[in-house]
Amino acid sequence: MFDLFRSQAKATRYLLIVLLSLVALSMVVTLIPGFGSANYGAPNEQVLARIGDTEIDTRMVRQIVQQQVRNQQMPASMAEMMVPQIVNQVVGEVATAYQANRMGFKVSDQEVIQKIQILMPQLFQGGSFLGKEAYQAYLAQMGLTIPEFEQKIRQQVLLDKLQRLAFDGIVVSPAEVEAEYRKKGEKVRLEVVKFDPAAFRSDYKPSREEMEKYLKERQAMYQVPAMRAVSIVVADSKKLGEAIPIEEAAIRQAYDSQVDRFRVPEKFKVRHILIKAAENAPKAEKDKAKAKAEDLLKQIKGGKDFAELAKKFSEDTGTASKGGEIEFTREGVVKPFGDASANLKPKELSGVVETVYGYHIIQGMEKQPARIKPYDEVKEELLTELRQKQLFDRLPAIVETARAEILKAPDKAAEIAARHGLAIARMEQAGPNTDYALIGRNEELDASLSSMAKGGVTEPVQTKDNRMAFAVVHQVFDPRPATLADVEPMVKAAIIEQRARDMADAKAKAFEKKVREEKVDFAKAAKELNLKLLDTGEFDRSGQMKDVGHASMFGEQPFLLAVGQIHGLHRVGQQAYFLRVVSRTEGDLSKLASERASIVTTLKEKKLRERRELFEEGLIRTLKSEGKLQIYDDAIKRLAGTFRGA
Repeated sequence: MFDLFRSQAKATRYLLIVLLSLVALSMVVTLIPGFGSANYGAPNEQVLARIGDTEIDTRMVRQIVQQQVRNQQMPASMAEMMVPQIVNQVVGEVATAYQANRMGFKVSDQEVIQKIQILMPQLFQGGSFLGKEAYQAYLAQMGLTIPEFEQKIRQQVLLDKLQRLAFDGIVVSPAEVEAEYRKKGEKVRLEVVKFDPAAFRSDYKPSREEMEKYLKERQAMYQVPAMRAVSIVVADSKKLGEAIPIEEAAIRQAYDSQVDRFRVPEKFKVRHILIKAAENAPKAEKDKAKAKAEDLLKQIKGGKDFAELAKKFSEDTGTASKGGEIEFTREGVVKPFGDASANLKPKELSGVVETVYGYHIIQGMEKQPARIKPYDEVKEELLTELRQKQLFDRLPAIVETARAEILKAPDKAAEIAARHGLAIARMEQAGPNTDYALIGRNEELDASLSSMAKGGVTEPVQTKDNRMAFAVVHQVFDPRPATLADVEPMVKAAIIEQRARDMADAKAKAFEKKVREEKVDFAKAAKELNLKLLDTGEFDRSGQMKDVGHASMFGEQPFLLAVGQIHGLHRVGQQAYFLRVVSRTEGDLSKLASERASIVTTLKEKKLRERRELFEEGLIRTLKSEGKLQIYDDAIKRLAGTFRGA
């Protein structure tokens, strides 16, 4: 593989680096079941994109969104907006791996094993693999099969390899390093005057005449869209399922045929104290940790309370606050810990136990033997499953039958829905972005209703909670110009906001006249107009401007101005600013040598990103033209819509 770089001409080498630079610098997906496998899509999931034989579907992207929200990588309120970006990033990664495979780049089984050893050291005790059964059980806890997991690891190794090759092939010149160092070390200090409409808002109350005039002048902006009186019909699977009779014999047969499913492994409940020491830590460090553990064991044997010592000294942050208490099965912990815990009686202490995490002291609490859940314990669970299985086969027919009957007699929708066990609710005003009765917002239903006439019945749609629903149109109200009664709060807020903006702009113009035309000193002009003068203090391009905000809000502008020069009006959102450069400090070149390596890395990463952004679109376009890539925008929009209001 490396020979390819050495043997090709410079232009070819550059193009290959460009391709490799398509690799995203950080993977979006972490252990998402099935990612990268050809048959990822589940039967009931909508496909969002297809690259070669690989499908990206709604379940995968939904899991990524939920993972990022759970890990606080993004707020739930942004989920709808972020769905298309997440799909694009995943498509880019999968497309890059696909193209790399077509070019002959491969990942060996040994490379996959090495990656798994890094990710899951607990499966390799003393360098020996614990076995397929332990491996399979560990992955099952995350909803993964071995083939799914290894396919994802193979793709991640490939992407890592490509990124390393691309990174190593990028050249950064000494001049670029010096220029970047100068930029990094450069600092400026500004005087700033801010014009914020919020500061000019008051308790002003527009008169009715003023609001009528405002609305008349902008009538085109204020329209009431076509509205409809509709009934929302919903198939509630729980309610319908409860009505399906299931024979006792069928439930018993389901239990007997899958009894292995109800095996509960032996469970242990213990307290433990962990003193951390990495497996590859220096001997002195490990000896120190072990000595600390032995001292704690001595204290416990001397009568000290185990739970209190765990709270105070244990370095396992997940259990320390609970007095070291932990419940587990043998498959869920590293072997030495499981072996030491297995035969402990309540209150009995282990010795000091070494694992890959460090040194443990373990106290037995409770042991639950392996068992098979009895029939009575799982009967209701099986009954629900059997009903849902039958309902899954029947539900489309139930919904379609009811829909067909309602289509013939829409005025009897409530009666027909009740006869088929479907829920129904009427709404007198439904339009774009309606929060529909029974189901909430639904973009697909919005689209279906937008052109539907009286008496029409939409096709069934899927709701956020995976129910089926459709709508019946009873009446259509044509779009019309809004009256003040329709939009008075909006008009009032708009007038107040416009008045505040006008006042802020007038103040800004008065300030500009003083400093530019009348040549009044910047600080003096601010004082004369009763404006607050802000001093940012010194800051660099990545720093904070005191009382103003992050340096990036003004871009490069502060660093392009000479000392004493004024810049403005500079708008950032609703706010506007005038700036004056008070001082400038150049970077200290004497420290360049010590930072050269980190600057080279930064510049390489920047070039990698630039090339990726520049050429990713070209790769996507090429794969589309070859028929190797399909992206289903409507499905992506529908998925994004399910996160609305999250």
